[in-house]
Amino acid sequence: MKKTYCAVIMAFFSTYFFSISAVELYKAGQEHQAKEDWYSAIELYQEALNVNPSYGDVWFALAKCSYATEQYDLVLTYLNAADKYMPNNTDILNLRGFAFIGLGKIEEARVQFLQVLAENPNDIQSRFGLGELDVFFGKFSGAERYYIDALTRQAQNRKALLALALVSDELNKTDAARNYLKQALAYHSGNADVHYYAGYIAARDSEMKKAEGYLRTAILLDGDYDKAYSLLATILYQQGRFQEAIDICDYQISVNRDNSLAWYLQGLSYRQMNEPIKAYNSLSTGLKIAPRDEVMRAALEMIIDESIALEDRRRISLSKYHVQKGEEYYKHFYAEQSRFEYLVALHLYPENIEARLAYANILLHEGYNESYLAQLEFIKSMGAATQKIDDKIEAWQSKLQTTIPKNWGVDTLYLDKNRWNIQMFYADTVELIHAQAQEICARRLVSYMRSIPEITLTASATTGFSDAFRRARTNKQDFFILLKFEETEREIHIIA
Repeated sequence: MKKTYCAVIMAFFSTYFFSISAVELYKAGQEHQAKEDWYSAIELYQEALNVNPSYGDVWFALAKCSYATEQYDLVLTYLNAADKYMPNNTDILNLRGFAFIGLGKIEEARVQFLQVLAENPNDIQSRFGLGELDVFFGKFSGAERYYIDALTRQAQNRKALLALALVSDELNKTDAARNYLKQALAYHSGNADVHYYAGYIAARDSEMKKAEGYLRTAILLDGDYDKAYSLLATILYQQGRFQEAIDICDYQISVNRDNSLAWYLQGLSYRQMNEPIKAYNSLSTGLKIAPRDEVMRAALEMIIDESIALEDRRRISLSKYHVQKGEEYYKHFYAEQSRFEYLVALHLYPENIEARLAYANILLHEGYNESYLAQLEFIKSMGAATQKIDDKIEAWQSKLQTTIPKNWGVDTLYLDKNRWNIQMFYADTVELIHAQAQEICARRLVSYMRSIPEITLTASATTGFSDAFRRARTNKQDFFILLKFEETEREIHIIA
């Protein structure tokens, strides 16, 4: 009876699924795709292909959903299938171009867009693609031209208006950026993206209250808009509303525990509220999720430096990371960078014997024999010397008995040396990806410069060149450094 019953159930479901046509499945997938429910749409499209493997529109829709989920290799696979049933389709060429951009294949992308424009000079998507390529290479004026061409063909095109607003802002054409945003808000007031980018540009212009209003509207229109939550939390942090920023980060983490930037901002907010242990826990969790986020690592080490005792074992793993980086640099003959890493490792955890021996060997190879011996003697004072280290100490103490300082009775440590006092300044501006990144990176540079004993370097915020110049003279500095800082989602540029 049971076997018969199961067979009937299976037969019923098989009949049910095959009775739904591929067209109906495709239409149902389109409804999910319109709501940006990509994975439900993908499931329905795959069901449609089970019914009709030659359905070109379904292959193309699968490619679009895969592009939205950043599976660019899959996009190309699905587009190749769609191309069999929809040859010479400009939408396929354009999407293939955008997929190539996602894979970093810039020239292949350019070929796709130019092919479309050669056949259809009025195609807007290919102009967006070429504009995106120019933005990729920092050619904002070229991108602006492509976006203006697109806008002349569709005066209310939302994507063109937003792209022109962002490019104009990048080119410091503030009035033009605001005008394009005004048009976008007038034509597309119900679109969350428009309000998000209006908030983004307002935040870049330090208009925090206005930015907050736009972002809250974007979240009302789309309650799942994670980028809007992130930017709103950053703006609240910049205004000193740290608990509100933490509340938003808590929400983001509850939705996606792997949101490393939410952990980052939560950690910085706890630091500002004088809760260093909570700050440490948040930042260390974020660093486990994004171990290559050097700003996060520098922020965590800043917390360690400020609040956690030197003998605390939580310092060990961070110190080991810099030892590994030092070893990598040394293998590739970058002795200076290697020395910096070992010094940071020792600053984090002075009892790291591996780091101290590696640093001592660099000093020896550079001819600093007394300093090399001093490092070995320090290891012995810690009670960590091996027989091999004891033998080296004895040998070098004997060698250095005949040096000029010993013969003359002079301790070189106490000789007057030329020292350069340098004050480093960073702009006191709003950072929209890693909040407070300018200060954190400046402090990291200060820590690296500890390896140069002739330099005393300090860092502080400034409002501009004249303020930095005045303060450096008042503080009797020999030089001052003004940092220019640029951060994108891919990289950080620091120019001194």
